Amino acid sequence: MNCCDFPKLARDRITIRSQTLVTDVYGGQALTWADVGTYWAWLKPVSFSTQSEKFLQDQNQAVVTHKAVIRYNSDFKDIKDFSAYSITFDSRTYGIMSIKNLDKTLKNYGREFQEILMEDNAPELQDS
Repeated sequence: MNCCDFPKLARDRITIRSQTLVTDVYGGQALTWADVGTYWAWLKPVSFSTQSEKFLQDQNQAVVTHKAVIRYNSDFKDIKDFSAYSITFDSRTYGIMSIKNLDKTLKNYGREFQEILMEDNAPELQDS
């Protein structure tokens, strides 16, 4: 894919959400999800020859199951805590595992696109 192919391939609308601390009327606090924005994306599954979950030293390890490519957005260029963000698409929740800033060839660092690696059915605190 290059920059000219993006309008043809980006047929999916994904919503990126972030965790937000809210206070109720009694002063209690809870984490919930707030929409950051909705974006056109090229979403595709990533195939694995092994199971979708890996077990390493008796711990369940997250595995990338999908990737999305969106146009570059400076709001996502320096995210450090990916667990505080998620993506919803087609009634499913995906945890964000990494975001790479790419050029128009999708091979080098740049500011044309962002590739988001995701985990399907990521754990969720609660729906907003």
